[in-house]
Amino acid sequence: MGKLKTIVVLGLSVALALWHTSLGAQTTANVLIDSSQISIGDQVKLVFRVAYSKNGLFQRADFSQLESLKGIEILAVDTPRTRISNIAAFTEQTLTLTSFDAGRYELPSVPIYVAEGEGIDTAWTKELVLEVRDVVVNRDSLHIEPIKDIIPEVRRFTDYWPYFGIVLLLLLIWGIWWYANRPVKERTFPKMLVKKTPDQIALEKLHALQRGAPWLHPGAMKAYYADLTFIAREYLENRYGIKALESTTREIMSALKKEDLTEAAVSILRDLLHTADLVKFAKANPDAETGAAWLERAIELVKMTGPEESMIIEQSEASIDNERE
Repeated sequence: MGKLKTIVVLGLSVALALWHTSLGAQTTANVLIDSSQISIGDQVKLVFRVAYSKNGLFQRADFSQLESLKGIEILAVDTPRTRISNIAAFTEQTLTLTSFDAGRYELPSVPIYVAEGEGIDTAWTKELVLEVRDVVVNRDSLHIEPIKDIIPEVRRFTDYWPYFGIVLLLLLIWGIWWYANRPVKERTFPKMLVKKTPDQIALEKLHALQRGAPWLHPGAMKAYYADLTFIAREYLENRYGIKALESTTREIMSALKKEDLTEAAVSILRDLLHTADLVKFAKANPDAETGAAWLERAIELVKMTGPEESMIIEQSEASIDNERE
């Protein structure tokens, strides 16, 4: 029994050695298919394997005949994968194909080329049969179900954002329109009061009257003397506190006796008022030179009797402009 076991082991060793030797000496190819029957549109994988000597070099697998096969479509060709052992080399490459036409297809042999030394070895795979079947439709499943009612969606706060956006946009547009067309209130500023002394007021009016030179205009002499005496009377009323605008010449001169006026000032004032009375009531008509002279004497009177700096009258600019007019 022991001798028989020894003989079997030796025989297997010799056979294995011979197989290894033959495997290393020749190139062999094979192909595996994961399914020989598929439905239309399904995919099937073909795995091509080639064994050759460890000194050999895999070149390529020629799938041109498969590509030209009518009814078969190649979807993908993977990159070859090579593994080298002590006695041989093995290369494997996967091809994915499909078909959309039912029928029986004979897949041709595929040549695989390997470089061995200075030559090229060619190994052929076996032919395969692929059956593509139609998709079986269960006629019972063709029953049409009635249309179901629409299930209302639960309203959320975010569903109303577009409406809020429209309202805000309209409010923004209205606000811009209102701001652009709003009635603009006219800003009123308080009139600034200008503090002036009686002589400053009188001199301003006398100089304004002088610039107009009314004594040079025919027929304006009476109005000129009326304006001249009005300025003088207003000055006396502001300066000495007497009612000069409502009093006669005699009453004015009588009221001024209490004041400290020089003889020159009294003489100018008396002659001015007397001349003006003659023009207004006696229709006297002095010449233009006399009219200009009386204006200069009125200015001299104001300067002679001007108040001290502490005496100030508040007068608005608007009232001064009105009086100038």
